[in-house]
Amino acid sequence: MLTLTYSPLFLALQNMEYADGTVNSLQVEVFQLWLKRFRRLIEPDKVRFFASGEYGENFTQRPHYHVILFGIDNEHPIFKEKRPVVRHGKIDHYYIQNFPSWRYGQVEISATPLDAGAVRYATKYVGKKHRGRDAVRIYKDMMKHPEFILMSRKPGIGADGLKKLLSYYEHNPYGHCGKRVIALPRYIIDKIDELVDYDFKELLKIRNAEYRKTHPNNVNLKQKEKNLNEKNKVVR
Repeated sequence: MLTLTYSPLFLALQNMEYADGTVNSLQVEVFQLWLKRFRRLIEPDKVRFFASGEYGENFTQRPHYHVILFGIDNEHPIFKEKRPVVRHGKIDHYYIQNFPSWRYGQVEISATPLDAGAVRYATKYVGKKHRGRDAVRIYKDMMKHPEFILMSRKPGIGADGLKKLLSYYEHNPYGHCGKRVIALPRYIIDKIDELVDYDFKELLKIRNAEYRKTHPNNVNLKQKEKNLNEKNKVVR
């Protein structure tokens, strides 16, 4: 995972203004152009990606981009200038001050391979930042573009791996994020449905109903059903 940051110098004392009138704003085009340069530099190697653009939590609201890269690790020659950052006696992450394809500031590189924690970190803003009808107005008042996500889509991330894991998901139609059990994304469900010779979506409905009744996290479900039945008796 990479984090692309803007240096204080480039932000020009927090007053970097773009031609579209935004100030210190995320720019989808800036990220896309970086990705093109990066891919050109690592040829013939290829990568797929998941990226999020977000603003910092402190008063500066500094724009930055988190990028998960599939198909490359931090030992690739393009990261040869990386410098370690040590915390609690071990390497926490690396940084490169003058990364060849990012001209705006420092690049941070994860020290460990991708795991569920890194995925949550890169996507955490989705559930807590401005969303819905008010998002456009809020960001317009801030003179910034909204936060965003971009990803490889042809095919979607995980589509190729389904061929190897198909049997598993047929019998365990749930996803996992760390220790949490989560519903499979609609895209994954559709892809599995294309690969099997039966109605996987219908099977999923049945399995989900069974799961909700038996999983420890849903122990109150039977009590709720009991209360509802008693309420219906009173109505009758």
